[in-house]
Amino acid sequence: MDLSSRLIALARAIALDMIAGDIELAAALNLKAPLASPAFSGSPTAPTPAAGNSSTQLATTAFVQTALRMAVQTNKEITAARITGW
Repeated sequence: MDLSSRLIALARAIALDMIAGDIELAAALNLKAPLASPAFSGSPTAPTPAAGNSSTQLATTAFVQTALRMAVQTNKEITAARITGW
């Protein structure tokens, strides 16, 4: 194999390696969330935690409303007027 054939083979191998790297990079980037994700812009959304969840997970208004409703139902001394009068 002469020098020019070796250089062509080397260039072809380098090009194929670069293409493979680009494909891997594109696949990794496709796993990331878009910058303007609908869940984080405008009216942000979040999954509602299960009732009684006491972790540091975000509490949605639906979670809080359910917790308050359950508190009123289990403790008759707490009234809806007292809860909403904050």
